[in-house]
Amino acid sequence: MRWLIRILLSLVALLILAGAGFYLYVQSLPTKPPAFVSAADLQSGQASMPLNCAAGSALNAAYRVRVEVQSRLNGQPVYASSLSFRTQLQQANADLIRAVATDIRVDEGDGAEALPDLPYLSRVESGQGAVFVAFNDLGLMEQHPLAVISQLLKGLSVGKEGETYRYAYDSLQRLYRYRHTPSATERAVFSTGTGLSLLSRDFDAHRSDWRIVSDGGCLPQQLVSTERQALQIAGQQGFIEFRLQAEGIPLYADLSRYVFSASANATQRWQMRQVSTADFAAPVTSAEDMWSVFAGFAEERNSARLIRAAEYLLDHLSPYELAEALQGVGPELSDEAGRDLIFALGITGRPEAEDFMLDVLQALPQGAGEAADMQKVRLMVALSGNGRVTPRAYSALDSLARNAQESVNVQANALINMGSMVRQLERQGTDSRSQQQQLSQLLSERMDGPQAASAIMAANNGGLTNLDGDIIAHLASSSSRERYAAGMTLSRNPQHYPLLLEHLQGESSNLVNQTILANLDVSKLSQVQRNQLDTLASRSADADKARLIQQFLSR
Repeated sequence: MRWLIRILLSLVALLILAGAGFYLYVQSLPTKPPAFVSAADLQSGQASMPLNCAAGSALNAAYRVRVEVQSRLNGQPVYASSLSFRTQLQQANADLIRAVATDIRVDEGDGAEALPDLPYLSRVESGQGAVFVAFNDLGLMEQHPLAVISQLLKGLSVGKEGETYRYAYDSLQRLYRYRHTPSATERAVFSTGTGLSLLSRDFDAHRSDWRIVSDGGCLPQQLVSTERQALQIAGQQGFIEFRLQAEGIPLYADLSRYVFSASANATQRWQMRQVSTADFAAPVTSAEDMWSVFAGFAEERNSARLIRAAEYLLDHLSPYELAEALQGVGPELSDEAGRDLIFALGITGRPEAEDFMLDVLQALPQGAGEAADMQKVRLMVALSGNGRVTPRAYSALDSLARNAQESVNVQANALINMGSMVRQLERQGTDSRSQQQQLSQLLSERMDGPQAASAIMAANNGGLTNLDGDIIAHLASSSSRERYAAGMTLSRNPQHYPLLLEHLQGESSNLVNQTILANLDVSKLSQVQRNQLDTLASRSADADKARLIQQFLSR
């Protein structure tokens, strides 16, 4: 009997320990769940809710802000920019903050550039001061310089002592705790998953470079904050650092002039200065070293060294030597290494890379079998993905697509990549109307033959809409490849949603069903259309189709 009692006591002890462990884990989590804010919240009609720190008044403040951003890899500077702007924040209704950034100047080393005013939203709650618990950039692109406003809101937030904060909008995703003394307010930064005991006892060890000057109100009068994030890019170690300074200024903006819609900033664009990590990779100094890099890339994944090897190839090999190597003549080159070599040529950014690849493409023989055809396909993909496409490259692929001596595979892939090239020419600002007309005519001719699926995918890649009538007809094709291509292309246009929802009812291939659903935008479905899909899922005898539809509707 004693042994049974001992076992029971041991089990009770284990349960107590497990419960204590779970309690400590829960205590280490942020004190409150994440909050969000949307443009629709502005219409709620609720009166503003004064914060405890605001002495009964709605929050209303303005700042002059300066942000310095720098990145270093392997100890060398690779990027630096400065950003300045003014911003005004105003409590609208309930705990909602509407705000605007104005007088925006961005300098990436080539002189300051002015950007349009930028409205944004936030949500606030009381801490020791104000805590900005949510941020909405109203459709701003991810790489826009003003995305740094999220760091400003986090920096201005002053939380309660003893609570743990995790700002859902913060790209760094860390835990923050605050400590208040008669002489200063301090902030400590911890990685997510830090245990309660460490959060409680190691404040000093994790104290961040964050300083505020406050008069006891909701928001600081001055802020200086520096945060750093480790980076690992293409085998290079480094960091990105944000240094932010903000100083309170008198109110200056009339926020009623601005539109606070969900897509208010969607049209704002910014092309960040590109940084090549290859500049910081060890140089490739010999042919032996070059072939070694290509052979080892699949395992090492060091794209910086891969680009260096491709640059060495451009400087030291002729297109004809490379064409022979890709056919197995000369140094031993595995199929995988050949693939990576061609990929590297496409991303070097060197202006002569396109001509080089075109010459290699021309040097590879016709009708030499699948291996040679595969190299041609890879070269065409690299050419169409090259950021510096020219009409000459389009003409070269047009010749391949029309050459009856080439295999069906080469002709079909030439069509597909011609579509990508037309789109790339347009993105570059090159007049591509002639290429669009030529491609439309060629694709129209190929729609009724064995290359119909490739022609449809080419139209999709090229953004051509004048062939939709022909493409719709292929939804009834007996070829699942053609239905797949048609479904993928048509599902990207909401005008075709009714037709596609009807087609889903009788589509037997779940691969086709999947590509249609994957390209539909669930937010653009009407309630009737959602109900139509829900009914189809509930009545379908095909469990996989039902699952695909339910997963789509739950997005």
